[in-house]
Amino acid sequence: MSKDYYETLGVSRSDSSEAIRKAYRQLAMRYHPDRNPGDNSAAEKFREINEAYEILRDNEKRKQYDTYGHVGDRSNFDFDLSNGFSSIFEGGLFEEMFGRDMGSMGSSRGRQHASRGEDLRYDMRLTLEECFKGVSRQLRMNAPSTCDSCRGTGAENGEQVVCPDCQGGGVLRTQRGFFSMQRTCSRCHGTGKINRRTCAECHGSGRTMKERILNVVVPAGVDDGNRIRLQGKGASGMNGGEAGDLYIFIHVQSDDNFKRKDDDLYHQTALSVNQAALGCELTLRGIDGRTLRLQIPSGTQPGQTFRLSGEGMPHLSSRNRRGDLIVKVQVTIPKNLSDEQKATLRRLFD
Repeated sequence: MSKDYYETLGVSRSDSSEAIRKAYRQLAMRYHPDRNPGDNSAAEKFREINEAYEILRDNEKRKQYDTYGHVGDRSNFDFDLSNGFSSIFEGGLFEEMFGRDMGSMGSSRGRQHASRGEDLRYDMRLTLEECFKGVSRQLRMNAPSTCDSCRGTGAENGEQVVCPDCQGGGVLRTQRGFFSMQRTCSRCHGTGKINRRTCAECHGSGRTMKERILNVVVPAGVDDGNRIRLQGKGASGMNGGEAGDLYIFIHVQSDDNFKRKDDDLYHQTALSVNQAALGCELTLRGIDGRTLRLQIPSGTQPGQTFRLSGEGMPHLSSRNRRGDLIVKVQVTIPKNLSDEQKATLRRLFD
C-alpha cells in the first residue's frame, strides 16, 4: 500500500516547505530512538517521518510524488541511528541551514552521497484496437547503465587508492582560533579514495550507454496521455544510488470508425431517406470485431443518436466494465432526382 507522506508529517498538500520542515523537526525530536530507548514503534515512526521528509523537502521529488503518488522505491531508505541526534542534522535540517560541509562536522569521515539515476521517457504509439485488447510490446532503448569495466567506480578495473590530500579521511580540517572547521575534500569528494587510473570505457563517469530490451505489458483500456511507470528501469544510479524509473507515455492513433471519450466510443453512420422514414435494422462492426445490430425506428431524424450499452472501451481498472457505443445517424439526401421521383415524393409528403 502506498504511503501518504503528507499524513505521516501531519501537514497538508498546500503547506509550504517551511511548514513541512517545522513539522518534521518536531516529530524527529519526539520519536528519535535516543528519547525512546527500546521502543520499536518509535523507531519505526522515526524511520517513516525521515522517509517522508526526504521526499517532501525536495521540490522535484515532491512534484513527482504529487503527480504519480510515489518517487521510486523507498523501501531501502536508510539513516544512521547509531549517531544519536546527528542523523537529524546530517543530510537534513542542519545542512539546509548551514551547508553540507558544516553538516559533516559531526562525522569523522566525509561521505560520497549516492545519487539516484535519472527518470527516462519512452513514447509508445498504439491503435485504438490495441488499447481495447491490451498488448505486450518489446522495447529497445539506450540508457545510462553501470559501467561493467569499473563496476561504477570510474576507476580502471575498479582500482582506487587513498586520497593524498585528506589521507583517506574524506574531510579537510582547518583551525580558526578556538574553532576547528572541516570541509569535504574536493579532490576525492568525501570518499577518501581516488582512482588509480581513469576507466577508459566510461571516462570516469561510472556509467556507459547500453541497449536494453524490455518486455512491457500494456493493460486493456489505456487512453491517450496515460503513463506507465516501470520502477528501476531508468538510468542507473551513481555511487551505489538506486536506478531511476522509466515512464512510458501512451499516444493513440486516430481511428477511422470510432472516436473515444473516456470509456465511450462514438460512431457515425449514414441512412437513406427511406431508412430514416420507414425504419430499418443496421449492422455495425464493434471495436472487438463482433457484428452488432441496431434497430432504427421509423421517423428517425438527422443527427439522432442511439446508445449500445457495454460496447465501448474497457475500464482501465476492470476489464469487466465497459463504456457504451453511441451511434449518430446522418440522413443522406439524394441530389439528382428524376421528375418521376420528385413527383412520388410530393405525393408522399404534400
